[in-house]
Amino acid sequence: MVLTACAGHIKEFTSISSPFQSIARSFTLDSLSVIAYPYAMNATLLQSAFEQSLAYDRYLETDPGRAGAWRTVEKSVHITSAQETLLKSFVRHMPVLVVSGVWCGDCAQQGPMLHAIAKACPQIDLRWIDRDARPDLTEHTKVCGGARVPVVVWMAEDFEFVSMLGDRTLSRYRSIARKQL
Repeated sequence: MVLTACAGHIKEFTSISSPFQSIARSFTLDSLSVIAYPYAMNATLLQSAFEQSLAYDRYLETDPGRAGAWRTVEKSVHITSAQETLLKSFVRHMPVLVVSGVWCGDCAQQGPMLHAIAKACPQIDLRWIDRDARPDLTEHTKVCGGARVPVVVWMAEDFEFVSMLGDRTLSRYRSIARKQL
């Protein structure tokens, strides 16, 4: 599977009969960027972190004072009927782990979108874990050498690493700076 992002927008998505293709083309990755990940994470580490993680609502309950920003964005997120049909066609169980922070503004913008996708697909088991709760996991999910959030880790049914997307890369920050300066 190859996903190429350019200035925050999906430029190319190729895969052998990928069910994600039409969904990927319909979303703009304003602040998520593809990470070139040099090696797969250990399935034992991923399963352990997944078992320690929380469902969306329970995760937001860990910091009720900051959850309001997430809830506001959540109200504006909608899955189209075509996207919902595609998501409901998935047949394999997918554990998905988001390394996040309720305090994080980018997480509050992106998290509700991931939640909406997972709600529309019974095969996606989306869980959330605070970045600082598992330093051993955070060490493997660094972006540009930093412990940034959000980072989304997709796994196979047996918790083997499949893919990872993460917070803004340097090229994304440069793009934002060009627009704002």
